[in-house]
Amino acid sequence: MKDWTTRWIGLSGLPPDWPEWAQVSIFVVVLFSVVILPVCGIMLYVERKIGADLQARVGPNRAGPSGLAQPLADTLKLLQKDVLPGGFGQTVWLVIHAITVFATLVGLPVGSALLLLDTDISAFIPFTGTLALSFGVMLLGLNHGSPSGRFGALRTVAQALAGFFPALLCLLYVGMWAGGFSWSAILLAQGASPVAWMAFSSPFGFMAFVVFVISGLVMLGLPPLDGCGSMSDLRGGVSASIQGRRLVFYRVTRFYAFFMWTLVAVTMFLGGAALPDGGAEAIIRFASTRILAMIEMAVLVFKTAALMICIQIIARVTPRIRSDQVTDFSLKVLSPFALVALAGAALWIGRGWLS
Repeated sequence: MKDWTTRWIGLSGLPPDWPEWAQVSIFVVVLFSVVILPVCGIMLYVERKIGADLQARVGPNRAGPSGLAQPLADTLKLLQKDVLPGGFGQTVWLVIHAITVFATLVGLPVGSALLLLDTDISAFIPFTGTLALSFGVMLLGLNHGSPSGRFGALRTVAQALAGFFPALLCLLYVGMWAGGFSWSAILLAQGASPVAWMAFSSPFGFMAFVVFVISGLVMLGLPPLDGCGSMSDLRGGVSASIQGRRLVFYRVTRFYAFFMWTLVAVTMFLGGAALPDGGAEAIIRFASTRILAMIEMAVLVFKTAALMICIQIIARVTPRIRSDQVTDFSLKVLSPFALVALAGAALWIGRGWLS
């Protein structure tokens, strides 16, 4: 990690005599403030507009021009509300979520120039962070003190464990195809052209890509696979006991988990921030490494936002299914498809070695 940290320190323009922990902390805070939060507000607005269009409604149109400031208005309204004192479980939930968010931000593949952590297990960092977020939501539900919160917590854990196995198999597929689990190895195994993306590199790549994305929705309990927090039978589930600033934090962390999983899926299967051959070298030659970092970030965020919009459209037109149906679907459908993709990739790679 030291080599990547030194490279980023030179790119950021910060004083080189500052401690490395201070440099990394600034990187995490800037990434969260400049990228995650603005994208969160934009995607919340886009999601509400898409839902309104699909249901022949108007959608946000009051706060700001065309309702663009509606996410900001909702956030400010919640921040002004009084917050009831939380118990020990809510405190642990806040700590786990805060640590997980800032820890996984360091390991996100935000481009070759801004890649801060690149080890042999880099691809597992967001994966384990997703499980930690689910564990935090479970503690929040158990602290609810009501049947709806406790059942919501148990359903959250059941779904997270059900989605863990097929997602892990898809991660192994990527590592097998790329020859390693470092972000640099995964990015080098792909190109800027769609035909060079891992999702289309073999007949089994697209299968693994779809299974990986759906498994993430199962683990995180996101629509349309959010039966673990269904409002109809759980009356709010784990989120019914929080309000005000805690509710803002809960929604932001849920969006961050969705954003993180989608960004990882884009990096592993859709080429990430890869530019055309010679493009990165040309940008560095005629501009600078900082311009390259900005362009790579823009490409990655564009792909991630496009995939998130596609998922949200599908979620809006797909009926919500029960939590037990979600776990059955994950174990009986997603897991076999993930096994077929992994075995098929092994045979495909072996066929290439033999030839």
